[in-house]
Amino acid sequence: MPPALFDAKHTLPHSLTPQMRYVLERMAKAGRPPFQTLTPAEAREAYEAGAEVLEETKAVLSRVEDFHIPARDGFALPARLYAPSADKLPVLLYFHGGGFTIGSIATHDGLCRALSALAGCAVVSLDYRLAPEHRFPVAVNDAQDAMHWLAAQGHTLGLDGSRRGVALADHVEPGMHLAFCQRNVAAARADLMRICAEIREELSPEELEPASLVSSSSADGEMAAPNSALGASAAPQTGRRICGAIYVSCSGRGGPHFGGPSAELQIVRHALGDVPLAGFFAGGEIAHHHLYGYTGVLTVFVDDDPHAR
Repeated sequence: MPPALFDAKHTLPHSLTPQMRYVLERMAKAGRPPFQTLTPAEAREAYEAGAEVLEETKAVLSRVEDFHIPARDGFALPARLYAPSADKLPVLLYFHGGGFTIGSIATHDGLCRALSALAGCAVVSLDYRLAPEHRFPVAVNDAQDAMHWLAAQGHTLGLDGSRRGVALADHVEPGMHLAFCQRNVAAARADLMRICAEIREELSPEELEPASLVSSSSADGEMAAPNSALGASAAPQTGRRICGAIYVSCSGRGGPHFGGPSAELQIVRHALGDVPLAGFFAGGEIAHHHLYGYTGVLTVFVDDDPHAR
């Protein structure tokens, strides 16, 4: 619980250990303003000022070295290596917390030292670029670039980048299942095509045939307009007529999920046919009191009179 989010007026749970109760009381006495009332720069300063509240004496390690990792756009990402010995050790790539907006190598220095000392492995902490100065997906790309660089070039630091594993920041109980997800551009495009086609088929079932779902993709990720029922001349002639549509894509999706900067909207345009379509990006979708940043919402407007123009 960050110091800025703890309210001294709230009663502490009786189940807290004496140590944790002492920590929370120290947080309350600090009297720092909530993060949401600060600018990003002010929040970073406040976070760094309170970063050592939970830390004990920092572990002394054989190696603590600052270096840089190249990002895909040529930017040199600051990184810090922690190692308990000079041996060729497996390495844990650590991404600090802070909602992609606050936090740094410095704020998590003590934690990374402890991880290295207790696990007996090397730890590389990355200073990925932060929002709002660097918008999505910069931080994600930085993390991915660092991971690939360590796997390929870790040996230049005397590390063993060939050993792969997963570190979980939670207690794992027997019988728990882990799920790993992989981005699949082809599957994302096909799924979006399927959803749009189902909408058209529901409105005018005799207008679409299964073969009409076949489309081609150009090398740059844009949808190539097929000479089929998905083309501009494929407006439904029977049933309810689609007279317009709005497609809202959450900013967490973006071009990388569909193969190109505008590929997602192009898929919807070709799948719906020759109808007016407005599309834009939003910060997220609110549903059931939660904000989701990886969804797409398609709203279709219909006219029950197929002959109306």
